[in-house]
This record gives sequence, C-alpha cells and structure tokens, in this order.
Amino acid sequence: MVCAGCGVFRSAHEAPQDIYVGNWYSPGDIYKIDPSGKVTTFGSNTGEPEGLAFDKAGNLFVSDSMTGVIDEFTPDGAESVFAQGLGNIDQLAFDRAGNLYVVAHYGGSIYKFTPDGKTQTTFASGLGQPYGLVFNSKDDLFVSEHLGGTITEITPDGKRSIFASGLKGPCGMAFDRKGNMFVAAADGGEIYRIKRDGTKVLFASGLTVPCPLAFDHAGNLYVGEQDASQVTKIAPDGAKTVFATGLGHNVALAIKD
Repeated sequence: MVCAGCGVFRSAHEAPQDIYVGNWYSPGDIYKIDPSGKVTTFGSNTGEPEGLAFDKAGNLFVSDSMTGVIDEFTPDGAESVFAQGLGNIDQLAFDRAGNLYVVAHYGGSIYKFTPDGKTQTTFASGLGQPYGLVFNSKDDLFVSEHLGGTITEITPDGKRSIFASGLKGPCGMAFDRKGNMFVAAADGGEIYRIKRDGTKVLFASGLTVPCPLAFDHAGNLYVGEQDASQVTKIAPDGAKTVFATGLGHNVALAIKD
C-alpha cells in the first residue's frame, strides 16, 4: 500500500496485512501489528512520529514533528534520514508517481518531495492548520483542515475546492474500494463516510479521539484511538472490535501490502 486510503484497491482475497503504528510518547516507538493482533517493536527513538506511509518498494517513511525530520526505514528496519529542517510536520502521503507529500501543520503548508528526496517544493500554502492527507485514484489530494473543520480537495495542478465542511476536528482520512472517503472527527469521537458529492453520513461514534485511519484488503477500517492507546477494527457493517492495545498516543497508522 502506498499510503493509507490512497485509492489503491485490490482483491479482498489477498493475504492479511501488517499494521504499523507510531507512538507519539517517548521514546517514539513504531509498532508492527500482525493480522492476529500481536504487537512487536519495529523502530524506536523516532521523536514524535505523526505520520507513517509506505512507498511502492515497501519502505516506511516516518515524520517526526519534534525535530522536523522524515526518516526512512527499509523493510528490514535499517533507518536513514530522507529530509530534515521541516519544522512541525504531521501526516504523509505518496502520489502515484512516488512523490512524497507532508503537512506543515502550523505553517499551513504542504511540501512535496521527489522520490529521491533531492527536490523539495511547496505544493500548497495558506491552509488552516492542515493535518491529514490522502490521495484518491485520480491523484487528487485531500487535506483535513483542523482550524476550519473542512476537507479541502487539491487537484494535481493545484486547484482547490471545499469537499466537506462542518467537521469537529477533522484528522485522518481513508478511501474505501467504492471511492467513499472516511474521515475521523477527533474532537467529536466520530467517523463519517463522505460520498463523492460531499454528503456526510455518520459511520461510527463513541470513539476516544480517533485520528489515523486505514483500510485493509477486506474492507475493514482500522482506527487509531489516541487517548485509548488502542487500534479499533470496524467491519464494513460497522461492527467494532478492539484489535490491539497498549500502543501509547498512537497518532500515526499505516497498512503494508
């Protein structure tokens, strides 16, 4: 998977996937959770991991909001610095061409990096405390803006429009196989399904500061509940189960193909 909910949809009959979660509390652990719910530590000392995303080669990228660094982990756990000097950064997402996008939360900007990390440009600016990022199958980028309670859509050529509004602390987002967006309203403890026309439907409620979201091949939605230190699994019919616990302040989540 390129990033959580990027519109890269595959058969539900593929093998179960591992889930990776970032613990914002010290020492900044990255946990790997296998399909049975077993938790192991994949990486440590990543500061304050706010965003996780996989590239096409299976390398894991981690944004550290404390140091303004993006780290890259190979599948065997070798770590290197991909970019640095970025200030307070949050979630990450890859487009189809392998370019990496990262949110500068308090700067109100989105930075774009070429796959080799050598070229950095500002893709968008003037946003209201942006946090979450997700691409659809057309490479349109969707950004959750915490300050205005909106989801902004940005086309590849930079044109902007409001896709959804009236959300209480919009945070993480993901697309299902039908092209519906799911967004976590962290301040309301809710998850909404947003149709292609922008219509909102309540999908789940009663969650404890939900933020990062990701779908598996079977269409199950995984939710990081930050203040509950757990990942909750929500089936397509809305049934909720606790998938893993003891994860600290898990603000970042990604599923690996």
